[in-house]
Amino acid sequence: MSAATIASLVFFAFSLVAAATVEFLLGAFAERVGVNRWAFSMVPALLAMLYSLIVYQSAERKIRRLGESMSGASW
Repeated sequence: MSAATIASLVFFAFSLVAAATVEFLLGAFAERVGVNRWAFSMVPALLAMLYSLIVYQSAERKIRRLGESMSGASW
């Protein structure tokens, strides 16, 4: 698995956890505006996954040490 794939899965998982913690608020808002609750909760996680795929696209060539992987500022 590439670094971008692993990063995207981690971003997706943590975004789902974040959405699950405020799901009652998101769900109430989604019902009020007429959007499917699951879609409204899932879209932020999918966008986070897409963002991480774009950011870590060529990370294997750019990262040489563990410290560099912790911060994008060292690229």
